[in-house]
Amino acid sequence: MVASPPWKFAAVDTLKILWADMTVGETVPNVPAAIAACCHVTHTNSRQSLDRLLGSAAPDAVIFDFDYPDKISLGIAAKLKVDYPSVPMVVLTLQHSEALAVWTFRSHFADYLVKPAAEPDLERCLALLQKIATEKLTHSRRHLPRGSIPMPKEVPAAVQSARSLMPVLHFIENNLSDRITAEDMARLCLMSPFRFSRTFKEAFGVTFREYLLRLRMIEATRLLENPQAQVTDVAYAVGFNDMSHFSRMFKRHFGTTPSAAQEAFQGTHLAGERPIELPPIQGPGVPQPG
Repeated sequence: MVASPPWKFAAVDTLKILWADMTVGETVPNVPAAIAACCHVTHTNSRQSLDRLLGSAAPDAVIFDFDYPDKISLGIAAKLKVDYPSVPMVVLTLQHSEALAVWTFRSHFADYLVKPAAEPDLERCLALLQKIATEKLTHSRRHLPRGSIPMPKEVPAAVQSARSLMPVLHFIENNLSDRITAEDMARLCLMSPFRFSRTFKEAFGVTFREYLLRLRMIEATRLLENPQAQVTDVAYAVGFNDMSHFSRMFKRHFGTTPSAAQEAFQGTHLAGERPIELPPIQGPGVPQPG
């Protein structure tokens, strides 16, 4: 006897999902078991078939499956979202980026999931898609603003220039607390330091040091939302061994100290308000943490 899947989504067993494979490194669509077990999934990996299927197959939702998206592939997804505003669309990616998540929601996507997506996140997403599908039966067609939202600086201009850098992106995601140097990352990509620096700047529009520091600052703000977190522990967790250096970098980027930011986060949570939105990270010219 075959065991039943651990996920129980009785309300979503009729959802028709269009799975748009936007990956570079993966050749076989990796649909989470929770979705495959209770949804009818149609796969496609071309822009032309996406347009055709959205117009003819009337899917309940589209899931864009990225590894590390670039401006071209994200632009395709954003354009389709504008062209088909009544169809809920989800971004699924390996890239854990607060800026990309913000861009996703501001561009009117229904959800943003990081692979491998946790079961509670999949459950929430499926419940949301089911709710939208149900409401579409009784509500008129949605008309969303057609304005373009600028993409985050972390998104490379084109995947061809970023493909060789994917080992670095994977390494940073899993080792943010460690000492990370451009020289070590160049060796990881089998490049000379000069070629690595040039390729990284071409792909992302910022230097490797600027990119790394930006990710560390974003992760620090996420950790500081926990009122129990010690600022010292947060500094170590994002790769700083010098507390004064961490505080200076944090204040230079956000205009406030880590402790003050943590208190502000806690104050908004207690008041039932949305968490504070820190000012955007400043551009080039910020030194690398030691």
